[in-house]
Amino acid sequence: MNIWEERAARILPTVMEGISNTYGDAFFRSITKQLAIAISADFTFIGRLDSAAKNVRTIALCQGSELVDNIEYELAHTPCENVVSQSVCIYPCNVCEQFPLDDLLQHMCIEAYMGTPLYDSNHHVLGLLVALYKTPLEEAGFVTSIFELFSGRIAGEISSTEKAAELDLLNDQLQKKVSELESFKLELEDRVDRRTAELAKAKNIAEIANQEKSYFLATMSHEIRTPMNGVLGMAELLNGTALDKTQLRYVNTIQHSGRILLAVINDILDYSKIEAGKLTLESIPFYLDELVDSIINITSAKVQGDKCELMVSIDPDVPNSLVGDPSRLSQVLVNLVDNAVKFTSQGEIFIEITLLERSDDQMKLQFSVQDTGIGISEEQIGKIFTTFSQVDASISRRYGGTGLGLAISKLLVNMMNGEIQVQSKLGKGSAFIFTTVVGFHDKQKMIPTALLNDLFGMRVLVVDDSLNSQEVFKNILESFVLNASFALSGESALEKIIKAQQEGKPYQLVIVDWLMPEMDGIETAMRIRNCSALHHSPKIILVVNNSWSELTNSFDEEMMPDGFVFKPVSQSTMFDIILETFDKQTAQKESVNLGAELGLDKVKGIRGARILLVEDNEINQQVATGLLESAQFKVRSAKSGYEALECLYKGEAFDCILLDLHMPEMDGFQVCRIIREQARFNELPIVALSANATSDTRRKCIMLGMNDHIAKPFTSDELFSILAKWIEPTEEKTAAAECEKIGSLLTIVSDDISDAVVQSSSPNIPGVDVQDGIIRIGGDAPLYYRALHQFADIQVRDNPVDTIRNAIACDNFKLAMQTAHSLKGSAGMVSAIGIFDKVAKLEVALVEKSTEHFVFLLESIDSELKVMIEAVQALKGAGVQGPRKE
Repeated sequence: MNIWEERAARILPTVMEGISNTYGDAFFRSITKQLAIAISADFTFIGRLDSAAKNVRTIALCQGSELVDNIEYELAHTPCENVVSQSVCIYPCNVCEQFPLDDLLQHMCIEAYMGTPLYDSNHHVLGLLVALYKTPLEEAGFVTSIFELFSGRIAGEISSTEKAAELDLLNDQLQKKVSELESFKLELEDRVDRRTAELAKAKNIAEIANQEKSYFLATMSHEIRTPMNGVLGMAELLNGTALDKTQLRYVNTIQHSGRILLAVINDILDYSKIEAGKLTLESIPFYLDELVDSIINITSAKVQGDKCELMVSIDPDVPNSLVGDPSRLSQVLVNLVDNAVKFTSQGEIFIEITLLERSDDQMKLQFSVQDTGIGISEEQIGKIFTTFSQVDASISRRYGGTGLGLAISKLLVNMMNGEIQVQSKLGKGSAFIFTTVVGFHDKQKMIPTALLNDLFGMRVLVVDDSLNSQEVFKNILESFVLNASFALSGESALEKIIKAQQEGKPYQLVIVDWLMPEMDGIETAMRIRNCSALHHSPKIILVVNNSWSELTNSFDEEMMPDGFVFKPVSQSTMFDIILETFDKQTAQKESVNLGAELGLDKVKGIRGARILLVEDNEINQQVATGLLESAQFKVRSAKSGYEALECLYKGEAFDCILLDLHMPEMDGFQVCRIIREQARFNELPIVALSANATSDTRRKCIMLGMNDHIAKPFTSDELFSILAKWIEPTEEKTAAAECEKIGSLLTIVSDDISDAVVQSSSPNIPGVDVQDGIIRIGGDAPLYYRALHQFADIQVRDNPVDTIRNAIACDNFKLAMQTAHSLKGSAGMVSAIGIFDKVAKLEVALVEKSTEHFVFLLESIDSELKVMIEAVQALKGAGVQGPRKE
């Protein structure tokens, strides 16, 4: 440290004390005054450069120790210009001579000059610290040290002051803006309030208009559907008359165009319901396999010829008993399958159902519909679910459709708490995948594998060249607890069959696909039958499609497969065909005499048993009662579920209950549940009576605790076989078997009684098989004719066709179904075959709500009923009652 620095350091505290606690302008005045005193300068100032660095303005100026007014002057031709450009400048003497153009120096008669630049944080010159002397400067080192000590502080204060000034300015501007914004906010809020009120009013008007539009669409859809039903029904009637080729082509065009128009109307109706918020989802129990079977029945006929296959695979982890809306779920699946069929001319359509998640009370299922059709481009995928949109105009022209189906499917899936997406490549096929959340209930409907008896664990070989098809069969057969193996070709199948027999593990059943490359199913079946290396040929089931009738000429009688099953194969149909295949030898009946034909020999040991017959239909009740009493059973009839329960709770004892499934107020399923909840009735046999003869109905009955199921109309042999199966013989019942009436009946030779029956039943009643009816009712012709007359009287009294027609018009499909089911059961019991078949078709149409068939079927049923009633009333007037049994 030199002498000047030491001296500067000594006076530093004094200067600092003089400027303590000062800021801004006060600081600049204080520091200028303190520095002027410390360095004994005639003039001292702090200057601030302008933005162009051409002028300097003093912010504090002292003359001696006195503050004077600030000044501003140009830098050009002054020593300050050198300070700005060359940093510290010292002119100890003769400064006026060196800068003759500096008016300030000349005016003040300055002899010496000392200046230092003031830098900001970026080392840019923002101002100057200057000392002026009227005498030569002798202590330049001291002044320089003082300036070095304070220049940084002064520069910092200049920056801070200017920033504070800027902040004050900004704050003022901000406050002004805040004030402006507050004013604008109030104005805007007022405008928003007015606009909101206007929008609310417009929204209300739009909603009303939208609802009116939706109601209009819904109303018009119904109004259009009514005459459309007439058009389609009359076209179908016309199609059944004698037409030449041109007329037939015209009628077919009317039917085809009418069905397309009706499909469009149905789509618009559904969409308008969704848009109006009028479409709601049900939450009811349903069986997944039944839903899948119905989809197969609806869509399989649309699959194009032999080149395309429809397959369904249900993951074994997916429960069968679910809770949700089966109708809407089926609608989505049918729409996706229909699309797949439309765009797939050859290959496969594969429906797959898997379980994604499961909690205590619900689960998420994934449904996938995959095809090998034309596919969709990436650009088109983006608009595939858009309302009223096709992927492009050419697709619409070629394949038809409004584009509403997928849009409705998306809306329905969203309503079912799911999502839908599509994966596709142009020319490579598509996969539509959607999820849905459903509930489940504890009572799962299980496949009654016990019915397979000794077939449990049976070795089965499936021969199919499709891996997807093999997966379908694997899931189905394993659910039956059967041991399944697979082969991709006929040659491979033969090798496996021979090898299995050599190893002592032969296949009992071979399921072979008809359409396979190289060696098809027919040739494979024949080679298995003719294989000399096989000691015992396995049973063979041939998997066929809708062209199966062509196959019947391809087999000799001995080479004929043991069974045929149609594609697509469902669990229930596979179950039925396996049972039928292995029971067909025992299923053949030989009628030796009338007693055997009627099945009376089967009930020898149980005559006198007490039967509770629960049946609400008068005719069915009369027929069943007469049939049972003719076989010496004691019958107690109940017209409703409540009456049946009352009989049981009063303590009446029965050996068996014959329970109708379809009754008003309380159906047979509900009655069975209540009975089985009572431990005292656990051993009481319950046999279901139903006109629904499907295997699904049988399985549902068994799962609910019923012992068996008999389909209406039933024969005496079928009824007595079931009763003999479940009623335990006792001495009392055996004694009744010696009854002379039954004994004499069993000795009658069938040929003798058959001739009598044929002779007495010679009157011709259109649509009625009288002989079959008499045999069905146990050979009791008087009982049959009484039932036939009662059937005619009830139809005249109740007019079920009008009841169904009015129920449909009021959208009361439940009443329509109940009335149709009752009519079908009654017609079946009196062997009114024509009416029975037509009502069965009507039931299917009611389930599917296939409105285009309602008018035609109802007109046809009504017409046939009137003809039959007239014929029966004519017989009644002629006194035809049939022979009496002695």
